[in-house]
Amino acid sequence: MRKYIEILLLKIAWKILDRNVERAMVISRRDNNYLFEVASRLKQIIHNIKTEYNEI
Repeated sequence: MRKYIEILLLKIAWKILDRNVERAMVISRRDNNYLFEVASRLKQIIHNIKTEYNEI
């Protein structure tokens, strides 16, 4: 059960960050690029948890 809750929370964070990747006037380019990297990393972590780190 805990695994599914963690995946759900990570998915919510990923959706929030992934949605805001487009360049916004209030965010610097460096911060915007960092958000894109974090969103990609969260997606990878979600995948690793789902596969129980068997594909590493």
